Amino acid sequence: MAATTFGVSDFSPGATVNSNLAINYSSSNTNVATIINNNIHVIAAGQTQISASVQGNSEYTAASTVTQNLIVNKAKQIIQVPSQPPLPVVGASVDLSNFSTNSGLPLSFEVSDPTMATVIGNILQVHKAGIITLIVKQEGNNNYNSTEASYIIDVSLPDIVVTPALTPNGDGIDDYLLIKGLELYPNNTVTLLNRNGVIIYKASGYDNSTTRFDGRSNFSNDFQPAGTYIYIVDFNNNGIKSHLSGYFVLKY
Repeated sequence: MAATTFGVSDFSPGATVNSNLAINYSSSNTNVATIINNNIHVIAAGQTQISASVQGNSEYTAASTVTQNLIVNKAKQIIQVPSQPPLPVVGASVDLSNFSTNSGLPLSFEVSDPTMATVIGNILQVHKAGIITLIVKQEGNNNYNSTEASYIIDVSLPDIVVTPALTPNGDGIDDYLLIKGLELYPNNTVTLLNRNGVIIYKASGYDNSTTRFDGRSNFSNDFQPAGTYIYIVDFNNNGIKSHLSGYFVLKY
């Protein structure tokens, strides 16, 4: 009994005869394999019988038909990783559609810890920093075996960026001091000082939403005059105390 694998190139059945007469081949199950140019052409996984026969002529009698079973096994699927695997930060939505298989069949994705990240369709939504184990699966079909692989994604926290200016004039644009990424470090303290070194604002848990600087001192509740101010941002990054400072401009 001969065996091959789905996806193989056309190949010769390999029968021989002691004359120069042509060998004729046929397949009992053309859903599995057919004969093209006297070669076996695999259509699908399964089983068929390949028969070889030779007609006689004035010098040779016809040969008895010879039959051999042929099993076409399912092919192995190989998951192909994109050339630039995702390197996300917390809060990112990562498109996983660049993952593929040699079969072209659709993949499914899971994560080992749903508190770290979740997957909806082909989108990985990152919730926490750390190591995410991404599980990629393909269940297979009539022609391909199932496959599964795991990939490690190291998620980092985004850089904290303080916008250089705010204009709290009620137009909905730059109405507060946006400190990008700080909401992901809830253990934080933001201190703002005027040019004379006087603290005009100080808050813990700055999150750009319920706690944010909109031009008013949280000591006097008065709007501060236009000018240049100093910011000091202290935050805890995975147990390590970090510090960021610089300047921003308040305009009206």
